[in-house]
Amino acid sequence: MRPITISDLNLSSASNIDSMLSLQKGTLNGEGQPPTDICDITKPYSVMMRPISFSDLNLSSASNIDSMLSLQKGTLNGEGQPLTDICDITEPYSVMMRPISISDLNLSSASNIDSMLSLQKGTLNGKGQPPTDIFIMQPKTNLAQEKFTAKYLEGQVETVEKLRNISNIEIPLGYVLQQSLSETCRRRFNINSPFTGFRQPVFNQPALLLTDHLKKYEVVYENVAPKSQQMYQNAQSVQPDLQSIFIGISNGLAQLHEVFYPSVFGIQCMNFSQIGALAYGLNTRSVFIHKENGRLIAKLSSFSEASLVRQRDKLDLEMGERNVRRLAPEMIDSLEHTCKSDVWVMAILFWESISGFEPYKTYTDDNDAEAAILGGSKLEKPTKCAPKMFDAMMKCWMLDPQNRPSAAKMAKKLSNIKSHGFPGI
Repeated sequence: MRPITISDLNLSSASNIDSMLSLQKGTLNGEGQPPTDICDITKPYSVMMRPISFSDLNLSSASNIDSMLSLQKGTLNGEGQPLTDICDITEPYSVMMRPISISDLNLSSASNIDSMLSLQKGTLNGKGQPPTDIFIMQPKTNLAQEKFTAKYLEGQVETVEKLRNISNIEIPLGYVLQQSLSETCRRRFNINSPFTGFRQPVFNQPALLLTDHLKKYEVVYENVAPKSQQMYQNAQSVQPDLQSIFIGISNGLAQLHEVFYPSVFGIQCMNFSQIGALAYGLNTRSVFIHKENGRLIAKLSSFSEASLVRQRDKLDLEMGERNVRRLAPEMIDSLEHTCKSDVWVMAILFWESISGFEPYKTYTDDNDAEAAILGGSKLEKPTKCAPKMFDAMMKCWMLDPQNRPSAAKMAKKLSNIKSHGFPGI
């Protein structure tokens, strides 16, 4: 028996012999000798694993395996070798978010999302890859709260890094760094990362917003406050799968609410004010719709770390930008925003999607709508809403937040409602 160097072997894929051993076939190439067919029996397969550079991978979107692991498919590009289809199993999704150089982006003009954020569309140009349509969320220019808004977006990226389930969350494909923040600002917001600025998420452009999937009613423009009209102006007559969409929205909220502060991570959230991430401005324009395997999948795009969302609620009040028709009573009365407040707003979104009307449309003045909400007034059952569906929504509108179901329980309840309980609008 003689020692054989691994460089003299040309090996193919391995197959298992039993629970501990694998067998790998191949050829032995000796100098001046014809190739010899051989097989290698080895104990640990690990000697055949090699390090792979991230730069050699071209990865597509990820899908969840279970509550902790995700699987990302793609190709491995070796020098002078054909492309190899691969999949990558990883624990935190954060390792798949990558920094994107601003020089790789071709950006168009920006448009405003709300009082603080703007959206800039463009294309991402990868080396040897076709351009990818993208958009960046960023602070509005000349905004007094620009530094806070930059931190809010950083909080959104940090939230994504903590997510264990991402099936109904719009995940950035990467981020660009805002370079304009001063060292004073970094100290103020306690940023200890090695980066030179806050991270701004870069997303693939979605196929459609939820607004685009909802049937257009002309009456929607009656009794709609001017600041809400933009939500409806792109509505088209498209037939949605509302049950799948509603379950996706509920699951998305549950996935956000599972993000805890480190001090309570791994503990059941008995005090729902300690939740680590919350939704902001949940409406038909903040829900993205994707088509996957013939099904419509709803994904949430507007969220951040809980304390930043609450701070933004306070700024909205100070700036007169609150949309009280889509707020829970405790948010209107005392700026108390918890995961159960998100559940209230989610049911408002369901009502709006089914009815085609703005919430509390009978009140032309927002002050009157606010007084009605604080007084315990509830929305009426839409004509096309099944009783079981409306009953589920009413439970979300209990005045005592502790009596409302969690988002996870709502997702389960919606899954148990027969499909004919949802309108085919």
